[in-house]
Amino acid sequence: MEKVMIIDDSPIDRKMIKLALKSKLPDIQLIEADHGKNIEEILYSQKVDVCILDIMMPERNGLEILKEIKEKERYRDIPIIVCSGLYDCDILEKALELGAHDYFSKPLGKKEISISLPLKVKNAIELMKWKEKILYLSYHDVLTGLYNRRFVEEELIQLDELEKFPISIILGDVNGLKHTNDVFGHEAGDEMLKRIAHILQKECVNGRVARYGGDEFVVLLPETNIMEAKKMIESIKDHCITQTKDSVKLSISLGCAMKSKGKKSMKRILQEAEDMMYNDKLQYRQIYQTNP
Repeated sequence: MEKVMIIDDSPIDRKMIKLALKSKLPDIQLIEADHGKNIEEILYSQKVDVCILDIMMPERNGLEILKEIKEKERYRDIPIIVCSGLYDCDILEKALELGAHDYFSKPLGKKEISISLPLKVKNAIELMKWKEKILYLSYHDVLTGLYNRRFVEEELIQLDELEKFPISIILGDVNGLKHTNDVFGHEAGDEMLKRIAHILQKECVNGRVARYGGDEFVVLLPETNIMEAKKMIESIKDHCITQTKDSVKLSISLGCAMKSKGKKSMKRILQEAEDMMYNDKLQYRQIYQTNP
């Protein structure tokens, strides 16, 4: 279901816009914001497809909000339809320069509210769908369908800014992938990675699971403490043991770290998780050498 956010300080205008859109586009979900505060957080949590933005609002200027959204790489492709009660060519030109997708004027006439605006939103949704297909390929790993390294690097910056504490990170490195590739072939190795990916997704339901490199995986866990992350690690390892089959042993070394406020960057927390993972990897090698 596509989500359209209406950012307008006027409850009357918001109601008119909602009624018009629902009459022509009944399947969309509408999200309302009566001011320009916390817009980025709403975009992040709600995964908005299209914005309708009032330029003239008392608390925050719509052009400032437009500029703020377009400066963020994650949100800059969201089509933004601006509206204003002042037909000022300079303002509209500025909005288009900042990246507005389209515009309409207030007061909302019968024809515009019933036909033109829903059509503008429908076109914007179609554009967003096309962009999302490209975006999906940019941020996802082809083999596993998980997020990729680029997503993780951008998400770390995002989490630093949003400060959804505590934030935990799990970093994992698959054990024995090279051996599996050498002995059973790369198809078996690929299957091994896909099975590990499935386990991570199942055990970390609220996390953002990514394939970070060839045999490395990362799980980003906003609002998750270190004890919860450690329990997930135990569940992942137990699940791997039960899923071992066809002589291909599923095993992954895992480490975790947590940020609970403070000045540490999320990249530093990732490094700490990697250090813990290497400790786990060392223990695995010692056990494997003793019991090959």
